[in-house]
Amino acid sequence: MTSNLSKKDIRNIPELEHLRKAIAEEVSDPQKQERVLTKISAIIKSHVGPLPSPECLQEYNSVLPGLAERIVSMAEKQSNHRIKIEEIVIQSNVKESRLGQTYGLLIGLAGMAVTLTLALSGHDSVASIIGSSTLVSLVAVFVIGRRKQQKELERKG
Repeated sequence: MTSNLSKKDIRNIPELEHLRKAIAEEVSDPQKQERVLTKISAIIKSHVGPLPSPECLQEYNSVLPGLAERIVSMAEKQSNHRIKIEEIVIQSNVKESRLGQTYGLLIGLAGMAVTLTLALSGHDSVASIIGSSTLVSLVAVFVIGRRKQQKELERKG
């Protein structure tokens, strides 16, 4: 993207204050200062992306032949590396989630087995305490997990 700045725009750029002062020191006539300012133009180039603009790549190649190809290759390697890392993170999150669910199931089954054993042996009050605390704990873990997922989705979205 390239754009020319008008005389008014140049006066509003704080970084060009030294240029305005230099013109004022060299040119005493205000009309001449005005003409000098109208002849000055600034070009602002911006490029968004993982690679430099094609013009910059040509300039790199003029400095060192083959440099543009090396820069493109470096960007490709970096992109591939980032993709691999994202795949590893996703796989790790899936494994962690499955492991958590498995442990939750085992804890729930163990708690219910203990509850059933206690209830059948006549310890109803202890069985109800262990059974309800196991159930409440598992439900709380899943509810908290869901809320974290929702917050994470909201943060990303």
